[in-house]
Amino acid sequence: MTDAAVVVVGGGPVGLSMALELGLRGHEVVVFESGDGQVDHPRAGGLSIRTMEFCRRWGVLDEVRNCGFPMDYPLDIVFSTGLDGYELIRELYPSLGEMPVPEESPERRQRCPQMWFDPILMRAATRLPNVRLHLNTRVDRVEELPDDTVIVHTTDLQSQAASLPQQVLPVANPQHGRVDAALHM
Repeated sequence: MTDAAVVVVGGGPVGLSMALELGLRGHEVVVFESGDGQVDHPRAGGLSIRTMEFCRRWGVLDEVRNCGFPMDYPLDIVFSTGLDGYELIRELYPSLGEMPVPEESPERRQRCPQMWFDPILMRAATRLPNVRLHLNTRVDRVEELPDDTVIVHTTDLQSQAASLPQQVLPVANPQHGRVDAALHM
């Protein structure tokens, strides 16, 4: 059994971002991800200006900017009758290298598919001593005790063995509105 202030279920971009942000704020965080951390088919391909601002805060901005997506690759959107067919319309979008930095932010949008972004976030989160990541671990049940302590029951998917329950400190119950106060946010 281990204690943590926060348990995050899911190690995708949202879960890893939450773990990284809370970890940087000094909270003990445990992340449970049922997969192995690999993204075979990304569900996201681009990062917004605001996400890039967070990447700067998290210390991963240069890694995201240099993820491997070509800066001169045209981002036009083409509508056609088929791959070899007639082009109906083309919406011109500049490549990343040609895209201007907006006035409202020092950052601009970035192409960084999820298969590259998730490992960047995972490396950053696990560099923090107060963030622990458990891959191949399914959350089976979450049990809240009368003192607001939460017990998380998991299964290690590689061995199919039930893991020891993880105890979450009695700091947060969203129904009582104490999450922000407990995490000093």
